[in-house]
Amino acid sequence: MLSIKHFQGQEQLSIHLSGFNKDRNEDVKWFDQLIEPNKKIILEVLDGKETSSPKEIEKREESFIDKQKLETYLFLQKELKEKGLI
Repeated sequence: MLSIKHFQGQEQLSIHLSGFNKDRNEDVKWFDQLIEPNKKIILEVLDGKETSSPKEIEKREESFIDKQKLETYLFLQKELKEKGLI
């Protein structure tokens, strides 16, 4: 995922390669880095059958997942209200 965040009046571009193991309630991260202007990124997929070990695994508690879902819902609800769609 590529994302742009606004921080202290500036935009920051970052790239994240991560996933979620639903069976184990775990976030898994392979790569997470800010991207500077004019930086070149090359991604090569060698074989879809094997995956490398993630650099970080973080267990999610059910209460955390519920909190995230509620925060996402409230954010989207606010956005729709501001646009007059609900």
